[in-house]
Amino acid sequence: MIGERIREARLRAGLTIRAMAEGLNVSPALVAHWESGIRQPDTKRLAEIADLTFTDQSVLLQDDEGNPTEPPLRQPDEIELVRIYRRLSERQRQNLLKLVRVSLNVRREIEHQSQPA
Repeated sequence: MIGERIREARLRAGLTIRAMAEGLNVSPALVAHWESGIRQPDTKRLAEIADLTFTDQSVLLQDDEGNPTEPPLRQPDEIELVRIYRRLSERQRQNLLKLVRVSLNVRREIEHQSQPA
């Protein structure tokens, strides 16, 4: 559970709930809710938790067997993308996935070329 990993990361970093809350500019109650599983942080907040606790974000997103999991959809644009995707036909979905993969590959290639040799 993500809450358990947040708690473990906080403790490894030597932070109290109050200190973590102050570092994230949230209430201690919210941190406690994340750790207990009552609520889950959005992807932006999860990245902030990882930074504050010097933890790789992928560690926070592992299940009990160490397999990666996905954070819940919280951002409006993420939710909208899923809604749009669900309305597409199977062929449209496959075409969209191809387009996204090509775009990501082009971006990686541009980033690679812009790195100093």
